Amino acid sequence: MVEASKHFFEKVVGGCTCHEMAHPWSKSCFNGNMIMLASCIKGSYKFYALVYVFQILMKGKKLNKAELLEQFKLYLNSGIFGFIVGTSVVTYNCIVRQIFCSRLYYYNTMFLPSVISGLALYLEPMVRRIPVTNLFANLSSPLLDIALFHGAPQHFVFSPSHPHPPPATLRRSSVHPSVGTAQLFSAGCAISILRHIIPRILTPAKAFKSLKLSHLKLGVFFGGYIGIYRLIVCLLCRAYGRDSALYALPAGLLAGTAFRASPSLGIALMPMTTSLQILGSWGFQSGLIPEHWPLVEIIFCLCQGLLFQARMMHYEACPRYIVNLMDTVTSKRTEQIYLNLEKRLRAAM
Repeated sequence: MVEASKHFFEKVVGGCTCHEMAHPWSKSCFNGNMIMLASCIKGSYKFYALVYVFQILMKGKKLNKAELLEQFKLYLNSGIFGFIVGTSVVTYNCIVRQIFCSRLYYYNTMFLPSVISGLALYLEPMVRRIPVTNLFANLSSPLLDIALFHGAPQHFVFSPSHPHPPPATLRRSSVHPSVGTAQLFSAGCAISILRHIIPRILTPAKAFKSLKLSHLKLGVFFGGYIGIYRLIVCLLCRAYGRDSALYALPAGLLAGTAFRASPSLGIALMPMTTSLQILGSWGFQSGLIPEHWPLVEIIFCLCQGLLFQARMMHYEACPRYIVNLMDTVTSKRTEQIYLNLEKRLRAAM
């Protein structure tokens, strides 16, 4: 897509109807939103199926009936949250257009409706809000100079086991280089394989035959990262006869070499957002940030708006995995909106 300036964009689409911009598949706002709802229900549950399978694999243990039922309830709830977010972007686009006297502007076409739709986060239980905001903050971080996150840590794939370094005897006795390596290797491989198989689920035989060794790369990174880190810490503990939080510096540096197995911009930016999370946690603990501030919800709304704005207005600069995420959750409806916008802008050039 050719980048369009704010002035050119508003000149071309300013007088368009919401049907022409937000729901090109139907002239009726009601029908357009119902079609978007059906698409988002399908796409949302498909996306969250991968998320919950990954979380179960990360726990590394068999779940009993009660735990499976709880996970299923959370899955249903997350699916509701997902399809409401996707559908309400179109709904609020129709509403916002009327508020602004039937005119569309650069920031009220996608950014503002998407920010408002982010309020659907309140449908998620508090225990889920921080991980969900984590996900969106990490997805948004390539589009920002810094990630906009100031929440409590402990929710990343490689988050520490304790908020503060535990006593040396505890760490030395509980952390072994092999602990977690096989588990994370298996989880990484499972994610890659599921991402490859699910889109081809109608032809499972062909899907399994098309698997390659390259699908093990993410597992090598996951397992290698934690394995190298714990190995270096273990060696330093043995060499000096004591434990120290400073061992994390060389261990983390060398563990980063595992990144070569599966290079990814999103993964590369995770340490940055994690560091900002820890700083935010310190801010909460020290009282610099009031606990009653809804920062998690505000950040999610802003990230939501940024992601949809980038998907529609800055396609060339938008990371491909964000495009794929949007298309998956909305069952390709965002692609229809984008192609319609691109066609309109090209015709005016």
